[in-house]
Amino acid sequence: MARNMTALDVGAGSAVAVHGRFEKGSFRMAGFAAAEGGSFTDAYGALELPFKPSAARVAISGKDLNVRYTRVPQVPDWQLRRLMRFEVAEVGDTSGTEVASDFNLLPTPPEADGEDIVLLAMARTSLLEEHEAGLEDLGASLECFTPAAIGLYNAYLRHGVVQDDTVLLANVGQDCVDVVILRGPDLVFARNLSGGGRLFQEAVASQLGVQPAQAARLVSEFADLRPGASHATPNHERVSRASSAAAGQLVSLLQSAVLFCKTQVKLPSLKLDRVLVTGGTARMAGLPEVLGAGLGVPVERFDPWAVVDTSRSEEHTSELQSHSDL
Repeated sequence: MARNMTALDVGAGSAVAVHGRFEKGSFRMAGFAAAEGGSFTDAYGALELPFKPSAARVAISGKDLNVRYTRVPQVPDWQLRRLMRFEVAEVGDTSGTEVASDFNLLPTPPEADGEDIVLLAMARTSLLEEHEAGLEDLGASLECFTPAAIGLYNAYLRHGVVQDDTVLLANVGQDCVDVVILRGPDLVFARNLSGGGRLFQEAVASQLGVQPAQAARLVSEFADLRPGASHATPNHERVSRASSAAAGQLVSLLQSAVLFCKTQVKLPSLKLDRVLVTGGTARMAGLPEVLGAGLGVPVERFDPWAVVDTSRSEEHTSELQSHSDL
């Protein structure tokens, strides 16, 4: 029997909570809430849940999450666990902080030549403790933590027909970009990068000499990166020009992710067929065109909400729509 579940994605600028269950291959939403906050703690504090939360699955990202890859000989499970413990201990000793970790094997590509590829995720326990404190304030318990990039990958798999091409998915958040690369349905690479919407806000704040909050509003209202776009006022043009420079930084971030994938997973022949972008910044007019020109492949927007069944939660549908249109 299907059971209700709660998912949370809380960052420095916003918090999102979704409640529902999987039935007959689709996710049926039973509740939704979103809030904004100037900090991680503020975002949790501003979140008001219109439903009773079940054990929560919490997305994590940012600088306190480290995702790495290693090739290992094909060994028994017990030996693999020992190898990963050594890897985690080395990272903890180097950083001088306590980390929590988990790992799993990735699908073996033809280039692996008898080796296994392990994806290892490590997070500072202080980050996880902050989330647990926020959950306690909401009256929710914890089911698990999941790197946000893995959640993005799972959303894509449930979105529709998965082709056999090589796709890069990017969720452009406020402070970081969660990236996934997959071949057909197989996960090849997942990583979180520093950057995101703040790149655009900082560029506009510097160009126009305004405060960050005002820069964020200007980017949201004025930025238009479409080729040949006409600008209503000089400020529209200045905001768009500054945003265009930040878009170039985002192109560089995505290019570096592909290069890092080739190096870490040892796939020198990897070549993208297309890119899908989501997140608030991805809604900026003309951004897919700019990214496509820089990356040399088609870029489209990806809407993970498109296949969510909201028929049982009509009172929250308008709030979901408002959040998706930000």
